[in-house]
Amino acid sequence: MMSSLTKFDNVTALGILARTALFLEDEYNPAASNKLPNELQLRENILKDIRKKLGISPDDSSITALNILGDALDSECNSLIEEVDNAAILQRLADRGELPSDIFEINIGSNIEDFFGKKYDAEKNLIRDTIRLPDSEQHYGQQSGTNDPFLISLFARYFPNKYPNNSFTMLVAGQRDGIVLTVNQAWRIYKDSINLEDVTDLVDMLRRFADKFGAEIDFNGQKGNFFLAVDSPNIPTLNFKIDNTKSKSKKQIAINYYIKNVDAKSKQASLVLAINLNEYRKVLKLHGW
Repeated sequence: MMSSLTKFDNVTALGILARTALFLEDEYNPAASNKLPNELQLRENILKDIRKKLGISPDDSSITALNILGDALDSECNSLIEEVDNAAILQRLADRGELPSDIFEINIGSNIEDFFGKKYDAEKNLIRDTIRLPDSEQHYGQQSGTNDPFLISLFARYFPNKYPNNSFTMLVAGQRDGIVLTVNQAWRIYKDSINLEDVTDLVDMLRRFADKFGAEIDFNGQKGNFFLAVDSPNIPTLNFKIDNTKSKSKKQIAINYYIKNVDAKSKQASLVLAINLNEYRKVLKLHGW
């Protein structure tokens, strides 16, 4: 192990090396953001050591030099992986919410394919791009004893369009199980339909989406259009109270939530929301979808 990393366990060291490699490739990649208080200095020390070892000048930022540094970082990662079980490393990184997003095996739910129909392939690519190269991301680790969800990840990416009004932010939410990310929530957010000014995080963004397109649901006696996390002794039963008296046709409502076992007797439902797909589809069509 490199001298700069000897005080860290292999899993932590692997994470530092992986983020250093991502930073070297694209310093603005959110997945390369610091996880440790002194990580920026650690990265500088790691790259300094590699440059010295390989005889690369400190001021050489050529493509050739950067490629050599990237290969060296990959080799360091591989040497750590060989020391411990690879699956165990990935599992621990995933549990902490530190797994680089390009490693996820993405499983997109059939509900998304059903909604987009013939246009699903194009939307699937947008969802994958959002996860692989997000502008921002938010992860919840294992159970923390709070009311937060656990093993949940959210990603957002802005997709510009030649017609500015048709530009949008894709918001994707998924549940992690090791390196598998299961996605059943992926929404386009247009600035003329949802105000994103002063949005605090991606959960706040999802909550604003639910405020715009949500339908009130009765969730185990609680009423609302969005629930971050709710515990239940059984798989939750969601009851709707949809007012169709002023509508010529019934509203098409999609119920979205993720389920995880809390213990042997209870489960947690997280990111629970019910969306009026008729209204959401109208906004998509207004923006050239």
